[in-house]
Formats: sequence, C-alpha cells, structure tokens
Amino acid sequence: MRAIVVCVNYADILAITLPRNARHFEEVLVVSTPQDTATASTVNSVPNAKLYCTEAFTRYGAKFNKGLALEEGFDALGRDGWICIHDADIVLPDVWDGVEGITPGKLYSAPRRICTDPKAFRPQPWATFPPTRDIVFPGYFQLFHANDLALLPLPWYDVTFKHAGGGDGFFQSRWPKERKVRLPFDVLHLGPRDTNWFGRGNDEDMRAFRAADWRRRGQGFRPLIHGRTHSCIWLASDYAEHVEVPGHEPRVWVHGLGD
Repeated sequence: MRAIVVCVNYADILAITLPRNARHFEEVLVVSTPQDTATASTVNSVPNAKLYCTEAFTRYGAKFNKGLALEEGFDALGRDGWICIHDADIVLPDVWDGVEGITPGKLYSAPRRICTDPKAFRPQPWATFPPTRDIVFPGYFQLFHANDLALLPLPWYDVTFKHAGGGDGFFQSRWPKERKVRLPFDVLHLGPRDTNWFGRGNDEDMRAFRAADWRRRGQGFRPLIHGRTHSCIWLASDYAEHVEVPGHEPRVWVHGLGD
C-alpha cells in the first residue's frame, strides 16, 4: 500500500504526521511546490517518503487547485495497487483495525476527531478529542484500489476547482453509497476543519467563498430527496468556483447539505 499527501506551507504539521504515518506504507509521495523548501526538508528526513514538486496548484489562475496537482502526483506515484490519499494534517492510528479485510471495488474512509490546536497533539488514545460527522467521504482520508472500474475515465479528481474543497468531493462521488465503507478506527485532524482551502493563510478568499456558499444554500439549488438523505446540486452562483483548464469541463456531482 502506498500513500499520497499534498503539503504546501504545512511543513510544521507534516513534521508531526509524516514520520508517524509513513510506517504504514511502502512509499509516501508528498506533492508540494518548488518554493516550499521546508516541506522538502521534512520529506527528505523520512526514508520511504518522496517529493514531487509542481506549479499546478496555481496554474490557469487557480488559488490552490489540489485536484490538478494530485493528478500529476498520481502519474508520478503510479496508478496501480492500493493507494491512500490523506491530508498533511491527519495523524493515522498505530493500529489499523479492519484493513486486512479491504477488497477492491470499494472506497474506504475513517471517522476523524479534531485536535483544534496542533500543539495539544499527543499520541493515542484520542478519546478526549471531539469526533466530527462527515456526510460524504472527504479527502482527508480516502483508501481505494487503483484498478477499480469506478475510476474510469481519467482524471480521477475534478481538476477545475480553484480551491482544495471540491476535487475530492467529485472523487468520492464515483462510488455509490453501498460501496463506501468506514473503517473501524479514528484518525486525528490537527487544526480546525474546513480551513485553508485556498492555501494556508489565504483568509480573504476563504471568507469570500464562505459568503458565497451561504448565499447558495439559501437559493439557487434544486433539492433532491434520496430516502432520508437530502442532497442538492448547485444550479447558480455569483461566485466562480472553477477555473478553465484546457481539455477539462467541471464534473457535476451530488453534494450533501451541511457538508
């Protein structure tokens, strides 16, 4: 099993997570930028970690196009076997209960607990850190087999989002609900959730996105009812979430209310 992680200007957090997480994998590929020398130093300190640098994050006018950068990373890593995508601010547990039973054809995730202040991090147990409820399977932890037919056609992620908050949403929507499985262990998220989608410290763009998101949740969508799950497709917005990437159109996917 191999892992792929995006880390740009997060080296202080990666220094906590990478040495602990890398022991679970044959190889960890960290996708970063050429300018982020601190991340490169951290990666070089972990024997089975490798660095892939790209300018894809800001290509075509994007602020932080995680999907486009990850697609380059998948090519560099190799699109075969078991792959775990996880965020740089996620700590994996010492023991992965249930992983021995994973099978191709499913998308696996794990519940997360939130350690709002990374300085308060401590090794397990994590029971005192509050859990969070995620309706979909966000990109903080996505485990899958690369030969899964659900991944056709390429690219795996939506590569048109100007920020980090959408490409992984499309990715998880490739699998129907009955083929999504939560593993019986928790991961720990270091720092507040749903921040830094436009790059670390880019609060202005994050605030603009949140304001537009609140407006969209009040208008401009058609509700879809699936049993007890209320979902919606955004139909209109005064906020452009996508950038124009040659050869690629934005991928439409159903988004759960409250995500």
